[in-house]
Amino acid sequence: MRSIYRRELLIPAFILAASMALSACGNKEEKSVETSTEVTTVEATGETYPGTVEATDSTGSVSGNFGIMHATVLGIQPDETEGIDIYNLQDKNDTENMWSIPADQIGSIDADMSVGSEVAVAFKGDMINDYENVEFIAVIPAGNYMISSVEGTTLVNVMSTFSIKADDGTEMTFLKDNCEIEEDAMTGDSGERVCVYYAGSSDGINYPLAVYKGE
Repeated sequence: MRSIYRRELLIPAFILAASMALSACGNKEEKSVETSTEVTTVEATGETYPGTVEATDSTGSVSGNFGIMHATVLGIQPDETEGIDIYNLQDKNDTENMWSIPADQIGSIDADMSVGSEVAVAFKGDMINDYENVEFIAVIPAGNYMISSVEGTTLVNVMSTFSIKADDGTEMTFLKDNCEIEEDAMTGDSGERVCVYYAGSSDGINYPLAVYKGE
């Protein structure tokens, strides 16, 4: 049974203020993300989480919605039964609620998770209407991210990273997290056509959200 849940935030304001004061990220100025390899993506329709993007797989079928949640780590509590930590996160877009997420329900943790830290959480699913089935792909450093997609041919595919040559000739490198990879996509070391949905950061680091077979 999935133990991810969201509940009304009851933490006193003075504790929250103290936690946020510990943030290692501070108030950095955010820069816009520009990329010449961005292709058209479809912003999800209806009542959706801000910035959510609808993705399609190699068959043209909608595979789900991808998004980024910007959050503050409010607390960490050990689950002695399971032997893991549970992270309490406050979504900056929904300050009335708090997410409690066991570490083993997060694909990859690549950010400082100490109390008061600000992080970005890459997810797949519907935060508004079906939050119990949201998949948390990775927790990554706080920043200004844009979800984009790019098609190209793989140049290198190794354990921790992979790179592609996009159709416009640009070479892009991605940090592997535990993103979704379509069956039979990117099975070799190089030379495969792929479509990558990713979160691009203002410092040029790209975090893949899903990899699909390209045409």
